[in-house]
Amino acid sequence: MSATLHSFPPRRPEGSDPAPESGDLDRQIREALGRLPRERAGEDFTVQVLERAAGAGANGVRRLRSLAAAAVFFAVGAVGAHEWNAAQSREAAAVRMASLRAEYAVLQAELQSLQRAADPPSPVVYLGGEGDVEYVLDLSRLIPERSPAARVGRASARPSAAAMRPAAIRPASY
Repeated sequence: MSATLHSFPPRRPEGSDPAPESGDLDRQIREALGRLPRERAGEDFTVQVLERAAGAGANGVRRLRSLAAAAVFFAVGAVGAHEWNAAQSREAAAVRMASLRAEYAVLQAELQSLQRAADPPSPVVYLGGEGDVEYVLDLSRLIPERSPAARVGRASARPSAAAMRPAAIRPASY
């Protein structure tokens, strides 16, 4: 056997075709393989195969159990991560809502102070005086509606002709 495997093939005559014919090569390979000794199964081959098959079944059950345990572990972890993320989102939303409510309260207070400043308490404006004469402007005669809501939509409020007369001609109303 070692002579067949370790000896070199015979030399080809010069000038011949470098590649052997396909039929010749196939025949040489078949002869070389035919000279190899046949492998025979041992006496306990069948017993060993049956033992491996029985062990593979037990290993298969163990593998299935470990895969099931891994799947349960993964599912529990995924649900836990989802719940943790949802709790974090709820906390962030609560903080954001508290911030918005605080900002709303500040804006509401500012609006009320601006409304109080825009709506004067009295329609009378003191303009000053010289000696015996005091100049007072009564705004209720110029614009009867004092509230800003009543003036909405009017581009300009023009006083009546009676309100535009000089104070010397008008009777004093104060």
